[in-house]
Amino acid sequence: MDFKAAVDAEFTLEAVRNLASNGGVQLTFGTDHHIACVYIASAVKAFPTDTLSVNNFGAYLRNIDSTAISIPVLLYANKLFSQSPVILTQLGNSYF
Repeated sequence: MDFKAAVDAEFTLEAVRNLASNGGVQLTFGTDHHIACVYIASAVKAFPTDTLSVNNFGAYLRNIDSTAISIPVLLYANKLFSQSPVILTQLGNSYF
């Protein structure tokens, strides 16, 4: 449903952020991380400079034990917006 709404909205920034946020919720509270992957990866593909999407994708990668891949993604998010405590926290968690 959320993905269809993003398609209908032609992947506007608002639609992309809804996908990224809903993917983060699925990652945190859902039972199937594949759904989170579809939401978040779609958001990053549609808008690769959106820090929320890139940050959530890095968190997703860490949560599926792809820490080595999550760090470059989070470093990219930090490059996009270096003042975000959320991104820095994600980086710290990945390094830890």
